Amino acid sequence: REMSFVPAVQEDGVAREGVLYDNLNQLKGAEGKGETKGDEKKVQPTSTSNVRQFDFRKGKIADSARVVGGKTVVVTQYDKSSSLEIEPGSHLLLDLNKMKPNQSKTMMNDFTLTMDIKMEAKLPKKGFFLVALNDRDRTNVSPGEIQIYPDGGVGFFGNPGLKKIKPGRWTRIVITCGGGFHNETRVIRTYINGKLCSHIRKPVLDSPDGRFAMATSHVRLFQNDKKTYEKIEVRYIEIRGEHWNEDKVKENNFANRIHSTFLEEEEEKKRKLFTQLSLQPLYKKPPPIWMHPAFGAEFGDAFLQSTGLEGGNLSVCIHVFAMVFKEMISEQKGLLQGLSHDDLQNLESIKSIFEGSVRLAKAHAIAMKGGQQLVSFVRKFRVQTLDAMNEGETLLIPGGVGGRPLVYILEKLDEFDDAYRFVIVNT
Repeated sequence: REMSFVPAVQEDGVAREGVLYDNLNQLKGAEGKGETKGDEKKVQPTSTSNVRQFDFRKGKIADSARVVGGKTVVVTQYDKSSSLEIEPGSHLLLDLNKMKPNQSKTMMNDFTLTMDIKMEAKLPKKGFFLVALNDRDRTNVSPGEIQIYPDGGVGFFGNPGLKKIKPGRWTRIVITCGGGFHNETRVIRTYINGKLCSHIRKPVLDSPDGRFAMATSHVRLFQNDKKTYEKIEVRYIEIRGEHWNEDKVKENNFANRIHSTFLEEEEEKKRKLFTQLSLQPLYKKPPPIWMHPAFGAEFGDAFLQSTGLEGGNLSVCIHVFAMVFKEMISEQKGLLQGLSHDDLQNLESIKSIFEGSVRLAKAHAIAMKGGQQLVSFVRKFRVQTLDAMNEGETLLIPGGVGGRPLVYILEKLDEFDDAYRFVIVNT
């Protein structure tokens, strides 16, 4: 049997172990776009009942898994297992070999997608799409349905969820969709390492075989623009033609998994502890003012009225409000215990909207000094911000008329119709 060995290479400062391929044809396929020729024997995904499993930990790529638009790169991990690396601009195409449809005769309306992934170095600069459920005309819609947000949340429609992934660490993400069409109870839930992240309930989910139904033939993962992210690695993918509740997700959180999230969390706790150790003398410090439960109302009133910032520097206003709002939420979690998951989700979304608008407000303040800076700001805003908005996302846009500052709230309602909701707020 012919064997070929690719030696270790140095790329971007990261040493990669050599990878053993079955024969020369498979090696050529790995150097291309994920396609292989010849009659070599390749590992097929597990096809038991209505389940498909794609395991990349043994250094072999299933015949029904193909990297499109880039090279097939297999990376050896510290524990001697392997993972598949997806480079920017490429994506992963999985052949599902005609899975059984449910709640219709053509598509899987109930499904559960499990994946073990790792984002390289840092989180994406904008929404990173995880999955495109079916291949409709993607020229008129977004390239996917569920995404990783810049803050590490996993959700959609501008809802990043409550739990966050961390760059450089292996994470198990579960996306499950189910519920009845007749009583409008269909919902999509995302989980990060077995913990509920986002709970998505929209009228668009109530359409059988619609946008949020999975095709039975194939599915595309990680289809994004080149500038969205650096690299992503994937170890294991599982697709089931059924909906999982939260108990089922927790029950299978460690199934087919070789890395320990518990040990990783313990190491993280140790690192945080060491960073807090100091030989400097300790002094009593007053607690931050935002720890006081009444500070939210006092801040909102006093900061916006009867101060030098009222009707003045909008950039500073947004920056300080975003910072204080974030700190109040983190320091007063005890007061939020009575809120439902949906309410907490909405609170997290509001915090993300303010945080995402700080950079834009700073750029606007600089541009308002005059000259060509304002023209350049408008051009960059159109290309880098407005065109980059995804469905369901909301943006706070600084502006003004006659020297009086205004805030414009822009929400992208629909990707297909390119529809927006526009609100003017007199600050």
